[in-house]
Amino acid sequence: MPRQAVAVVPPPLDLDRTATDPLHRQIYERLRDAILAEQLSPGARLPSVLGLASHLGVARNTVADAYAQLQAEGYLVSKVGSGTIVAPGIPDRPLPINNTDHSGIVPRPDLPAWQGPPVVGDPPPLRPGVPPSTFSPMRHGRA
Repeated sequence: MPRQAVAVVPPPLDLDRTATDPLHRQIYERLRDAILAEQLSPGARLPSVLGLASHLGVARNTVADAYAQLQAEGYLVSKVGSGTIVAPGIPDRPLPINNTDHSGIVPRPDLPAWQGPPVVGDPPPLRPGVPPSTFSPMRHGRA
């Protein structure tokens, strides 16, 4: 017997289409704030990406980007065929972003545009896409 789709009421999300913040960021922030304020409890089902996109009048990828960011941060759990739910163990507060801590970044060495002196020799070195000067299609049976 096929499973019946469960109608999920979308949470109230007021989007400001004149704001400088992109719509996917606004959706992300509204959903995250609703989760942290416990307006959306752990285990609560969210509408599908397409359902919320049509409800808000935005593109599907706009909602998909917001959901993906919330999943990456541990606020949502999504399973194919089961929908998207609020994660059971959500963070108590958003993780702080420290833009000044660069201790984990390994500096890239300054490399020249080319490595080493030009190679010369007899026969001349091979180049991608150019057959060697000693190559003859007649000699190799390819003519």
